[in-house]
Amino acid sequence: MKGQDIAPWKTQLWVWATLIILLLGTFGSAYIPLGPFNLVVNILIAIGQMLLVLTFFMHLRYRGPLVRIFAAAGFFWLLFLFGFTLSDYLTRPEPVSADKLAYVYPGVSAKEQSAHPPPSSQKRVEFSPQAAQLKPQSSREVNLKRGKAVYQETCSACHGTGALGAPKMGEKAAWSKRATQGLETLVSHAMNGYKAMPPKGGNQKLSVNEIRNGIVYMLTQSKVVLGQKK
Repeated sequence: MKGQDIAPWKTQLWVWATLIILLLGTFGSAYIPLGPFNLVVNILIAIGQMLLVLTFFMHLRYRGPLVRIFAAAGFFWLLFLFGFTLSDYLTRPEPVSADKLAYVYPGVSAKEQSAHPPPSSQKRVEFSPQAAQLKPQSSREVNLKRGKAVYQETCSACHGTGALGAPKMGEKAAWSKRATQGLETLVSHAMNGYKAMPPKGGNQKLSVNEIRNGIVYMLTQSKVVLGQKK
């Protein structure tokens, strides 16, 4: 264009292709179990996008105000994305040591807990609202009232909206497929993190029993009967 210094179309194509690859990397990291490195990868991707856009538009000297507005909007959007990611990292609770989690099974030390882990997914147990009301209280008792509180406080952000591929509460088909893995497998996924879900859903204060309560509550509300093989 006359009166405008425009970067070659090949350079523009390369920049936009790189931005698309970085964007796909952001989405892909949500489905790849990277554990604690997931957040680091997202921060690096956000920084890369920001620097790429800033450097690219510093070499463009358009006179048209519309293009400048779009360039500024894109830059500040990336700045917001980086700030939001950093804020999420800084506000996450610190991991709790095994000694501090000894209250999960009252009267049992952390060393004894490791020596006697919870039953594997092959040892199946049936849970239902009726059984939960009839059985005596125990450290592994299913408390649907507490499960509802755990869901509202921690789980609803993803399982209430279906964000990041999480099975949405009330969707029987999605939960039925997960329920075939067994309750203890679902509890293990929630405790240690699974795909895009961080350990304990990001709430490190939750105990194993509270997580179990939350899972059984979501299964119950989704009309899924956890009939497990013996």
